[in-house]
Amino acid sequence: LSVNESNGIAYKILARIDTDEKLNNEEKTRYFISLDLIEREDKEIRRAIRKKLRKRLGKSFFQNPIKHLAAERKEIPMPEQITFVETLKLTNFTCFKNLDVSFSSGLNFIIGENSSGKTHLIKVIYSSISAINQTKTFAVPLKNELGEQLIAKELVETFRPDSLSRLSSNGKADVSLQVTITDSLNKDYLDLSYSFSKEDEKSVKIELLEKSNEFPNVIFIPVKEVLSFTTYFVDYFENHETDFDKTYYNLMKALGRAPLKKDSEKYKLIEPFLNILKEIMGGHIIKKERKFYLLAEDGTERETSLIAEGHRKIAMLYYLILTDNLKRGDI
Repeated sequence: LSVNESNGIAYKILARIDTDEKLNNEEKTRYFISLDLIEREDKEIRRAIRKKLRKRLGKSFFQNPIKHLAAERKEIPMPEQITFVETLKLTNFTCFKNLDVSFSSGLNFIIGENSSGKTHLIKVIYSSISAINQTKTFAVPLKNELGEQLIAKELVETFRPDSLSRLSSNGKADVSLQVTITDSLNKDYLDLSYSFSKEDEKSVKIELLEKSNEFPNVIFIPVKEVLSFTTYFVDYFENHETDFDKTYYNLMKALGRAPLKKDSEKYKLIEPFLNILKEIMGGHIIKKERKFYLLAEDGTERETSLIAEGHRKIAMLYYLILTDNLKRGDI
C-alpha cells in the first residue's frame, strides 16, 4: 500500500471504532490505544487518535496513555515483545561441516551425543553477539573494523583454541545468525554474518551486520555453578594465566554488580519472580565482602558453598535478575 492508502484505512478504522454502538466506552478506549501503538508514522493520524483518547480520559490524559490507564489499574491487552535467535548457520566451524538450525521463541532443548557440538553451538551465538554489543559506543565508520577484531577476540577467549584458525575445520569458516524481535504484530530482524580462514589470526571478515546497536544483551550460564568461588575470581582472571574461558569472567563481573533498589520500578516488576525463587531456596541471597550467603527465613546465614549445588544455580539466577543482568529480552 502507498502511504495515502494506508492512512485512509487508518482513518476508516478510527471512525468505525468511534461510531460502533456495540462497543462501550472502555472498549473503544482500548481499541484507540491499540491503534495508537501500531500507528507510528503519520503524526496527523496519531493526533486524531489521541484527541479521541483525551475526550474519553479527561484533561489528565498525557502523552503515555498506557501509563495513564495503568494508574487506574485497568488491564490493557499489550502484545508481548519476544527476542530470540531464530536461525544459526555454520560452515566448517569446529565440528560442524554444514549446520543450518532454526530455534523457537520459547524453550529450546539441544540434545546430542558427547562431542556432537552442543556447547560449541551455544558458545558461538554467545561470543558473536557479545562482541557486537561491545561496538555500540563506536562511531559508525569503526563498527565493522573493530567488530571484526572483537569477534575474533571473543571467539578465542571463549573457545580457548591456540589460535583463531584452529576453529576452522576446513579452509574458510562461515558463521551466520539472525536475531528476531517480535510482538506478534511486527517483526524486526537483526542479522550478522562473518567468515574467517586458516590465514586469519586477529580478525574475521564481517559479511553482513544490520542494526548493531539493537542487538540484545547476552549472558552465558555454564554448567558449573559459580557462586561458591566468586570471591577473588575477577582479580585473578585479570592478572593471572588461567584455564577458565571468558564466559566465567563475564558472568562473575555480572554477579559483582549492585542489586536494584527495592523501591525502584524495575524491582517491583521482578519481585514476583524473585519470590518464586526465594520459596524454592528457602531464603534469599545476600552478598557480603564479595561472598554470597543464603539468608534463611529464620534469619540464619549459610555460605553458598554449604547449600545444595542445585540451589546454588537457582541462587545465581536470583542474583542475576536482582542486579538487572538477566531480564526480559535478553539472550
